[in-house]
Amino acid sequence: MTADERFDRIDANIERLSERIEASVVRLGRLEDNLARLTQYVLDFRGETASRLEIIENRLDVVAANINNIEARFPTITKAILDFGKPTTQAHSPRRLTEPPYPDPPLLFTA
Repeated sequence: MTADERFDRIDANIERLSERIEASVVRLGRLEDNLARLTQYVLDFRGETASRLEIIENRLDVVAANINNIEARFPTITKAILDFGKPTTQAHSPRRLTEPPYPDPPLLFTA
């Protein structure tokens, strides 16, 4: 094998390597584009998730305010139930059932 043939083989190998490197660069460029799109998707997803969580937090604040409002009314409601229950219990007690419900009115006129 002569030196010229060796150089031709080396040139051919360099040419093939150069083509492979160019193809790899093209693939790497596509990979970079895909990675950029994926990164943008993740950032968009993160922003959307943050905004939705903020909406949920606002709704939970409204629910908490309503629950606190209901809890604030409990003592009043409990007192009203107890106040209503006392005369009701007295009206339905066994002693009350044997007595007339209302006392006889006083006589205004005597004959």
